[in-house]
Amino acid sequence: MQRKQSARLSLAMACALAALSFACFGPSEEQDPSTGAAISTSVPAATVPLAVLPALVPTAGAGPRLPSTATATATNTPSPVPSPSPSPTRQALGPGNSPGNLVNGGYVAFDGEWLYYGMNELDGRLYRARPDGSKRILLAEKRARAINVVGDWVYFVDEYIYRVRTDGAELVKLNDRKTQEMVVVDDWIYFTSLDDDQSLFRMHVDGSGLARLNADECWHINVVDGWVYYARAHPAAHELDGIYKVMVDGTGRIRLGGAVGQWLNVVDGYVYYADATPGDPATGAANLYRMRTDGSGVTKLDDDTYERLNVSGGWIYYTSGKSGGQLFRVRPDGSGREQLSADHEVGSISVLGDQVYYKPGDGNLYRINSDGEEASKLG
Repeated sequence: MQRKQSARLSLAMACALAALSFACFGPSEEQDPSTGAAISTSVPAATVPLAVLPALVPTAGAGPRLPSTATATATNTPSPVPSPSPSPTRQALGPGNSPGNLVNGGYVAFDGEWLYYGMNELDGRLYRARPDGSKRILLAEKRARAINVVGDWVYFVDEYIYRVRTDGAELVKLNDRKTQEMVVVDDWIYFTSLDDDQSLFRMHVDGSGLARLNADECWHINVVDGWVYYARAHPAAHELDGIYKVMVDGTGRIRLGGAVGQWLNVVDGYVYYADATPGDPATGAANLYRMRTDGSGVTKLDDDTYERLNVSGGWIYYTSGKSGGQLFRVRPDGSGREQLSADHEVGSISVLGDQVYYKPGDGNLYRINSDGEEASKLG
């Protein structure tokens, strides 16, 4: 299904949008449609025709809402954009998962000791286990994705944002906005809201301090070194516009050169992406590019058709449109290409060390060594 949705991506010509620096636009207030309260936001003065982008990650509404009698709900009142610095009373704990894992749905996370993963859509549960699959315990009966582990909390999305202790205690619903993508870094949760045209929000990890950061339709968000990187699309036409970044407090919005792409991975000072120009008319998949995080140095890395990608450990893991969605890996310079799967059309890719986790069309979660050893299903 993901590969078919990617097929709808169309060729997008880069627009000269250098004048659209976020600094040119002043902040404005908007009403929360659910509460009528003011939401802090910064809205560009005009929209520009963009290039086609369908829903590229699983729809947030796939799971059932937890009854209010079973789950605590955090207070979630919109407020002005708070300081980007973590709370001085808390340790800066870093990101809850890697950019590549999260843009692929975030079905798996690792805290250095335990593996946290969401099972197939029919099972609909969040588990914790040792990397070898032993000592598995159930944390929540939720269809968990966008899994982030920070401190002793596991954050995840099942239509809305939840968190639960790493031992399964204190399941809490943190927001009332249907959520598509989510990244947790230190004391902050960054997410895109389906109830607000996929625009970007953030809030504290306890659900307080909700603030809207922009009015763009944002896809494949990465939060790295004080910036949120994203692929922008028009909220009505779902058409790609380009690759942007904005500071974590919502200021300093910048378009990165003329690039138009998807499946963003911001790693080691570079933005890796699949260009929106179709590399294969039969699939709509794109060639691999990278550029520096300031938008300079745009370089084509590979001619294969990239339907998904995950940059990790000096390798680029990807699904190939030319090979029916099979899983490959290649070095950033194009050398060392290896095929890792031969029996599944891969739907998402998560990489944890030398283990690669993926979801094929059957919705189950499989694990394979990065050297291509026979895949095993997580049960």
